[in-house]
Formats: sequence, structure tokens, C-alpha cells
Amino acid sequence: MFFGVFLAVLSACGTMQSVTVSKMGDVQVSSLEGNKVNISMVASVNNPNHKKITIKKVDFDANMGKQHLGTLSLKNSVVIPKEYNGDVSATIVLELHNMLMGGSLLLSGNPQKLAEKVKVTGKIRVKTGLFGKSFRFKDQSLGEVANQLKGTK
Repeated sequence: MFFGVFLAVLSACGTMQSVTVSKMGDVQVSSLEGNKVNISMVASVNNPNHKKITIKKVDFDANMGKQHLGTLSLKNSVVIPKEYNGDVSATIVLELHNMLMGGSLLLSGNPQKLAEKVKVTGKIRVKTGLFGKSFRFKDQSLGEVANQLKGTK
């Protein structure tokens, strides 16, 4: 779910060739510390560009309906090396403000349905070479965020 958003951001950076994901898997809750849930994931990524791509920051407020779930952030920057074809891992931190609703959301399973139900407001920061760009979103599903970024140049 989150990797799709990240990779849509990558293809939105200037005249770069598309970065593709052939497989996303190994999504699991890696740790739970109080109200913070660390979600680890791995994706098979192809970066045909001659520059490495860095996802510097993800900073989203997450809501479901009128309930504020919490915030989504990237634990560490994600670097995709230049001309790379292989696995890339990332850890997303979900800081729950509503433990009951957030817990039931995590247990509900289907990532595609969750991507449409959860609405986010915030930004994603991506850097290629010396250039960086922030993408801002307001009250959009993760699916909508990914679709908008695919059309951005």
C-alpha cells in the first residue's frame, strides 16, 4: 500500500524514466512500542535512471471517516541506487492517536481496501541528485495520492 505511493512519487520527478515495482511483499508489523506501530515492507524495484533516488520524508495525518487515526511517517530515508534492479525495504511508523480504531484497522487485513478508506493530509519529500521536491496532499486516500503522483511531472 505505502510502497505504491512512494514509487508513484518517484516517477513524478522531472524527466526521469519510470521506476517500477514488480512485486511487493513481506509486509509485517515489526514492532509495537506504546502507540507506535512499525510496519516493515520489501518491494522488488527497478530504477533504470542514472541517479539514485531518495525518499527523504513522509509526513501524513491519517483519518478514517471523522476519526483521526494518527500520523504516518518514514522511519528512515529510503535510497534506491542508480540503475538498480532488486529488493528495497522500508519501515513506516504509524503513530496511533486512537488505539481502538487503529488496532481494528490493522487487524482488518486487506491493504487495498485500507488504502481507499484511510484519508491523509500532509507531504512526501523526494530527492534526486541535488534536486528535491515536496508533494502536498489534503484529505485524499492513499490510492488517490498514488494516482495523482503518477501524472505529475
